[in-house]
Amino acid sequence: MICFMLALRTVNESNRRDHWGTSARRHARQREIVKMTLWARCRPNREAMMSDHQKRLSICLTRYSRGKLDTDGVVSALKHVRDETAACLGFDDREERVTWHYRQERVPKGFAIQIRIEEVA
Repeated sequence: MICFMLALRTVNESNRRDHWGTSARRHARQREIVKMTLWARCRPNREAMMSDHQKRLSICLTRYSRGKLDTDGVVSALKHVRDETAACLGFDDREERVTWHYRQERVPKGFAIQIRIEEVA
């Protein structure tokens, strides 16, 4: 199991009406933070995780924030985190061997994202 926290703020992308450049910078920043962290934490294990085509992974993305989103909002907010997690692990986020789970927790202040990657028997 690999589990780590990122100091990353996410917003419900489906409700935003930002300029395309603002959105693009936010998405690129999210992906870059995830990429740097995953490469540092998972690189030694990456080949072992995905080399065996029989292995199944469960990836849980948890959003920590002062406010909660509805279920489709949390999926929208974590879209770029999911995309970059999959890319860093060397597969497409539609990979059938991977099950994605989403959670959210309310915290009094601040924000974070937790990524938990587990092998499923």
